[in-house]
Amino acid sequence: MTQDINQLFSPQWLAEVFPGDRADRFFETLLGDADGGAYNIRPTFES
Repeated sequence: MTQDINQLFSPQWLAEVFPGDRADRFFETLLGDADGGAYNIRPTFES
């Protein structure tokens, strides 16, 4: 079962679902500007 979970949450899948610019887009929507912050949020999965 661990093998299945590792395949489900692969780095490729995580990068597709949570692209690197998602944090910038979120804060730009929330605050109107993403340039004031230095956010780089990228999820990982370790079993």
